[in-house]
Amino acid sequence: MNIKTKEALILSLAPHFSKIKFKNAIEADLDISKIIAKPNNYKKTFSLREETIDYLETESYIKPLEEIDKWLKSPNHSIISYFDSNYPNSLKQIADPPILLYCVGDKNLLVSDQLAVVGSRKYSTYGRNATDKIITELSESNLTITSGLAFGIDTLAHEVALKNNLKTIAVIGTGINIVYPASNRSLYEKIARNGLIISEFALGTKPLRHNFPLRNRLISGLSKGVLVIEAASKSGSLITAKLALDQNKEVFAIPGSIFNSTSQGCNDLIIQGAKLVRNANDIVDELFIDSSSKSYTAITTSTDDLNLEPEQLLVYESISDSLTTIDNIINTTALNYSRIAEILFDLEMLKIVQSVPGGYIIV
Repeated sequence: MNIKTKEALILSLAPHFSKIKFKNAIEADLDISKIIAKPNNYKKTFSLREETIDYLETESYIKPLEEIDKWLKSPNHSIISYFDSNYPNSLKQIADPPILLYCVGDKNLLVSDQLAVVGSRKYSTYGRNATDKIITELSESNLTITSGLAFGIDTLAHEVALKNNLKTIAVIGTGINIVYPASNRSLYEKIARNGLIISEFALGTKPLRHNFPLRNRLISGLSKGVLVIEAASKSGSLITAKLALDQNKEVFAIPGSIFNSTSQGCNDLIIQGAKLVRNANDIVDELFIDSSSKSYTAITTSTDDLNLEPEQLLVYESISDSLTTIDNIINTTALNYSRIAEILFDLEMLKIVQSVPGGYIIV
């Protein structure tokens, strides 16, 4: 591990040293080693919490670094930091790029042409058949299929890609050494051998609800486009589609029955400008032929008749249409960070708040 990667790793482990703070340090051309050695000197610059300063000053990162060194000794385990030459440029373009990525498998796939495939956790026969058809037809395209290893369409996408000898990347919302869902352990191991698994979260990070929307921004950020296969009107897959729009990526959707609630989100995306997909050519033509004139209408929602719980309403009302930081929300609501993160996830699912660099805004 080179010194720059080690420094990035230390800051990624430091509590409350966010990706935004890291990006600001890079853009200000600050010496990361000095932040680590004398964090108190940067307390005002980065609004560092005492917990962050204490962690760095007491070198509390030494034991975690030793554990990571052990993990890195296993074959095909690696870490890519923001400073490395093989860090994906596509991720540097998003608002909050990860400080580093833990990798299991072929890390060279990070710079391959990727199509993200996401959708319902509870798919229908139609959704299964559509996934199988489109990805099988893509087998001659050399596209890498990227998804999130979740139940449903994610799992199908990875499986069909492997069956057709396509490379696949699983972007997970836990520590790289945690398989979630546990039932996907066999699939995890297959992808590790024939593709790539990545995570930005520290070793041992459990499946915390608020980490999955963070995971979604990497799925869309790495990919040339996002294909949504079956999604209800409030599906988490629409968060990935919205992120893709924000990142100026192509959004594709499989049309579905007007009588099937799991197709409502896809049909809405198509109405709003997503590319309707009937076969693989609809994707390949869009991704590899000039698409610079393509534009989409942002996904929006009305807040009329929303039935928010008291704590949800408290958090919602603490956010304005200008940037509201997590610290401001904590101060206004007096709720703890964990509870606020859960509520923000719910409000993002309702599409009435949006995560932006440094905090949240009302949509």
